[in-house]
Amino acid sequence: MKKIFLVGIFLTLNAYADCNHLKVTTEIKSCLVSQNEMLNDRLTNTYHLALSTLPKTDRKNLINAQRAWVRFKEADCYAAIAADAGGTAASIIGLNCTNNKISAREKEIKELYIR
Repeated sequence: MKKIFLVGIFLTLNAYADCNHLKVTTEIKSCLVSQNEMLNDRLTNTYHLALSTLPKTDRKNLINAQRAWVRFKEADCYAAIAADAGGTAASIIGLNCTNNKISAREKEIKELYIR
């Protein structure tokens, strides 16, 4: 039952790289790690671009918001991992959670700050 659930989560949440064809946990995890690095790079670039276009007071607000978002992302994804009770799928669930949140945050920053 857990494998079916894991595959369902993986196929549903993974929209950033072609990891869907993979079947072996280590290969899936490796693909998601690569995806995570790419998404982090994109978010970092978008964040810095947004900062560079804002006046000083708005930059401070974005910096504070980003710090709060990082804490939220980490806590929320930790909760998703904990719900799996440390099973073999935990790392995949955590990476999927993180990747989804990073992708959403990049989109949000673009929509709110980069025009």
